[in-house]
Amino acid sequence: MLNLSVNSQQLTFSKVIQETHVNVGIQTFDNCYMLACEDGNTIKIDSVGNVVWIKRFSTDNALSALLLYGLITSIDSSYVITGAATNTITGNTDALCMKLNAEGDTLWTKTISYNSSSLESLSVQQTNDSGFVMTGQFASEVVPNYGVFVTKIGSTGNLEWNYFY
Repeated sequence: MLNLSVNSQQLTFSKVIQETHVNVGIQTFDNCYMLACEDGNTIKIDSVGNVVWIKRFSTDNALSALLLYGLITSIDSSYVITGAATNTITGNTDALCMKLNAEGDTLWTKTISYNSSSLESLSVQQTNDSGFVMTGQFASEVVPNYGVFVTKIGSTGNLEWNYFY
């Protein structure tokens, strides 16, 4: 159950919205709040806690069980969310990056996989060229067993480069 309390000098509001676990929340360009949840839900609430929309995301038939970890507002007033999606074919998780418009509709989705590893994208930042850099971690049965990655994605969702360490 999501019991959301937004604090400043005093309690602004406290609401129970639904059964979920929020991994990250931000204030949006329109003075609302956006919440990325562990169960693949994204929730937008207004400044007093009323639900504006709830979106449940999926990528395609080969991917399921989305986990959302990173969330930013981009310079064009859209949202970029990162996380992980279970690949039902390989059983591993792929790193996930999604761009949403202000209504929560998907503009593009990009997944990254690497050498039979499980990847999780934990954060995202916008770059000066309006693209995005996401960072995360991977686990593999092949040496090195654990590591980090940095991925550059263009403003339209195209993969520009990947580095694994």
